[in-house]
Amino acid sequence: MVEGPAADLGLSDGEWPEPIRSDWSVDRSGEQVTARGEIHATARLDCVRCLKSFDLALEVPVVVHADRAGRGRHPEQEGDLERDDYMRFHDGRQVELGEDVREALLLEVPMAPSCRVDCRGLCPRCGAELNEGPCGCATESRA
Repeated sequence: MVEGPAADLGLSDGEWPEPIRSDWSVDRSGEQVTARGEIHATARLDCVRCLKSFDLALEVPVVVHADRAGRGRHPEQEGDLERDDYMRFHDGRQVELGEDVREALLLEVPMAPSCRVDCRGLCPRCGAELNEGPCGCATESRA
């Protein structure tokens, strides 16, 4: 188990209130390394319907394949491949996984987060929070 603050991944501690944890297994076949992991994190989001802040637990599977650096390629080619996210490289002792963890977490966050499936949101006329009950607009419209 690896655990650390969101800031270690270049993420805001305010948006990721708890330490980010991950479990990994690593397999090696010749010069190729495959790291398989599961990331456990909590994202603090704002509901797009009612605008309230809520925490969303995330469990994200990740698989990273890395090849040994310097295997007949020029260093600038490896830099281009890694920068374009086509491949990862290792030096024989270490594979840097931080950017892969960061990317997996950001891709898992919903684009339009909702605090719950049945969130009723805000009244478009008066702005009342409809999860707390009906607003006065509904009765005024009928009169």
